[in-house]
Amino acid sequence: FLFLYKEDEPQGGGELHFRVGRNAGKRDIPLSSYSSSVVKQVCRSRHPAVINAEGDETFSPTESIVSHNLRSIIAAPLFLKEDLFGVLYVDSRLVRGAFS
Repeated sequence: FLFLYKEDEPQGGGELHFRVGRNAGKRDIPLSSYSSSVVKQVCRSRHPAVINAEGDETFSPTESIVSHNLRSIIAAPLFLKEDLFGVLYVDSRLVRGAFS
């Protein structure tokens, strides 16, 4: 999933907007089951997050992680110079520890 701020919104201000989602088969997918709390954490901290949802002691499982059976999540802030303009988010429902 790719989330971006609108161009006229100040960096880190306003809300992220879903732009595009693709599955492993390279097909467009609508915004659906993802962890909004991980996306928000990445925006707040301005640092990437790698989460192995089951048994990860660094991130307590949220309702969305549990209900969507998310096993691995990686999310990274996107910057233009020092301005945060979005977040790239990838998850796996199949493999725990898919990202390192």
